[in-house]
Amino acid sequence: MNGGKIMKGIFSFEGPLYKFCVLVYETFMLNLLWFIGSLPIVTIGVSTSALYYVYGKKVRENSYNIYSDFIKGYKENFKQALPIGAVITIILSFSIYNIFKLNKMGSAYLWLQGFQLFIIFQILLISVFIFPLIARVN
Repeated sequence: MNGGKIMKGIFSFEGPLYKFCVLVYETFMLNLLWFIGSLPIVTIGVSTSALYYVYGKKVRENSYNIYSDFIKGYKENFKQALPIGAVITIILSFSIYNIFKLNKMGSAYLWLQGFQLFIIFQILLISVFIFPLIARVN
């Protein structure tokens, strides 16, 4: 008899299985929205800040709607995140291009490839902190 209550608890709307499925669905939909918002490459930063905007509301346990809050975060963060995201995209593109060009030049320029990888690593670290900050300010 007790097994029936456990099964109802697992499959109820308050149960862990339902909460896990909702988490998977919301994560999938937010990633899809992020991908669609990032199709013009320069808007990757705007889309990332909108993603952080929605997840920030979710973590703080405020009421949220994935679609409308993503669009709201996209619009609110557009002016700040677009130039920052464009600069980051340009720097990353040039650094990746430089790595490929240096690779063709031979092993004499191996230290420059390491330097370019260091720049890429630094830019990615900066972007991990700057886009959530933009989303949090608005």
